[in-house]
Amino acid sequence: LAFVEFLGLLKLKGSPGWGAIRWILTGLAACYLGSVAMVCAKHDSGMLQLLDSSILAVVVIITTVLLLFHPVNERGTKDMFFGSVFGFVYTVILSSFLLRVLYLGAGDNDPGVAGQYYILFLLVGTKFSDMGGYIVGSLIGRHKMIPHISPGKTWEGFAGGLVVALLVAWCSAFWLGMSMGEAIRFMVLCGATAAASVLGDLTESLFKRRSGAKDSSSLLPGHGGVLDRVDSLCAAAPVFALGLGLIGITA
Repeated sequence: LAFVEFLGLLKLKGSPGWGAIRWILTGLAACYLGSVAMVCAKHDSGMLQLLDSSILAVVVIITTVLLLFHPVNERGTKDMFFGSVFGFVYTVILSSFLLRVLYLGAGDNDPGVAGQYYILFLLVGTKFSDMGGYIVGSLIGRHKMIPHISPGKTWEGFAGGLVVALLVAWCSAFWLGMSMGEAIRFMVLCGATAAASVLGDLTESLFKRRSGAKDSSSLLPGHGGVLDRVDSLCAAAPVFALGLGLIGITA
């Protein structure tokens, strides 16, 4: 759904190949995420790497082939190709890291227990960081972060979000029974994850600003669209998943 909404932000409906690319790549996204879930459940890292590299190649090939069979539109064809490939990576491949976190440390007799704690932390921590940044930015925000993309974001709010993320990480680390060294590494990882979540939010804001849209869609009344709810997680999930491996927490 987030991928479909992203394509809508490109404002290319009616461009050559738009309908075919939209539905074929959406179906491919569902198959890919289902395959990632099965491979992660089996902890087959080799197959997972092959799956990741293959899906990107397949997306590029399918998008190219579909556009070859439609009349060339100087701007629409180019934007359709690069927008589709980038949108698939941004909304589908990056979000697949949520599944990798979910199945982290899962065993055959106790599926997903360790990963459930970390996925819950990622979801809650990201939202707390967003709220902390919004509150601090609203109260004392003076220095605009990137005003031409998101006029409301400030450096003070960014710092406030990081502080909240570190506090949540500190409390969670001891709740999870980490040592002092592990807790410090975990806090550094969570700070990087919070920073990445801001990048994910700004990425969507860039495309919304380009298309003149306030929300990615009206699918969720009062909350915008699915992409509005997962934009931060799309960028935060890979940083968090890869970081857990770097600090010694692996499947």
